[in-house]
Amino acid sequence: MAASAGSTSASVDALEKLGLVGNHSYGLLGCVEITDSFGDQVKLYQLRNPWGDFEWKGDWGDDSDCWTDESKRVAGWTDADDGTFFMCQEDLIKYFSRIQLCRINDNYKYAFFKARHKLGSFALIRFQINAPGGHHYLSINQTDERCFDRSVDYDYSNVRLIVAKIEDADTEQKHLVYKNGKMGQDRDTWEEYENLEPGDYYMFVEYDWPDNVQHTEFSVSCYGESQSIFLRDEKSLYNKDELVRELMASCAEQELAEGKTTNFAEQGAPDITKYFAMTEEGYGYVHIVNHEIEARYRENINYTKFEKLQIQ
Repeated sequence: MAASAGSTSASVDALEKLGLVGNHSYGLLGCVEITDSFGDQVKLYQLRNPWGDFEWKGDWGDDSDCWTDESKRVAGWTDADDGTFFMCQEDLIKYFSRIQLCRINDNYKYAFFKARHKLGSFALIRFQINAPGGHHYLSINQTDERCFDRSVDYDYSNVRLIVAKIEDADTEQKHLVYKNGKMGQDRDTWEEYENLEPGDYYMFVEYDWPDNVQHTEFSVSCYGESQSIFLRDEKSLYNKDELVRELMASCAEQELAEGKTTNFAEQGAPDITKYFAMTEEGYGYVHIVNHEIEARYRENINYTKFEKLQIQ
C-alpha cells in the first residue's frame, strides 16, 4: 500500500512546513485503533517516508502531545528519526491525494504490452487468456508524471477502454462481443474480472491526447489466474467508426449499459426494439434492431445542443 501527498506547487510548499514532501509517495504500513486521552476511539495510520527521515509534525507525529503512554504501547510508537510516523484518518484524507493498493497473489501470472497511438487515433490490442481462465485484472498505464522534469507541463490524459471477446477468432469475419468499458484520467485505469473466460480478446484504447502531445506511449497489462499473451495492435484491420458501432451494438443487445429499452409491440411491431444509453467509457448510442419482415422504423432526432458531440 502507498500514499501520495500534494499535487500542485502551492500545496508542495505548504506540506513541507508540516513535515510532508509534496508529489512524493509514502509507504502505508498499517492501521491501528487507539483510545485517546479523552476516551475517544481514534484510527491511526502508520506511514513511512522512503527517504528515512523528514517526518510529519502534526497531530500524532512522534513529538505530538496527543500521545498517552497507553496509546504509545498499543500503536507501537517509537521516537526515532527513521521516516516512520502516525497520522489520524482525518489528516490522511486531508493531506494525501491518492492511496494505492498493490494486490499480490503468488500464483497469478503477469503480462504486459507497450503501445502508442497518434493524436486522434486509437489502439486495438489483441491478447489471449489461456485455460482455465478465471480472476484477472486488466489495466492501461500512462507514463508516470515523475518521469518528466518538473518544468514540463505534463498531465495524465483521459482514456477510454473497451474490452471485447473475439468470437470465431480464426475466421476472417470475426464477431466481437462487448464485455465492458471504462474511462479514466489517471496514471492507471484498470478493471477487475471475476471470471475472464479463455479465448481471444481486444482492448480498444483511445486517449484524448492534447494538441501539443509529444509522448504517446502507454502500456497495457493483465494479471490473473491464467497465463495471458499479448499479441499485437490490430487497429489496421478495422475502420474506427465501424468498430465502435459494432461494439456499441453488442453492448446494447446485451443490455449491459444503464439506459432505456423500448419495444414496439403495442404499435404492432414486436420485433422492433430501440436501445438508448450512455456507456461508462463515454460513448452514447441509439441502436435499433428491426426483425420485422414488413415494418420499417423511422425516427427524427433533434439535438438542442451539439457542443462537443460527434456523430459516428
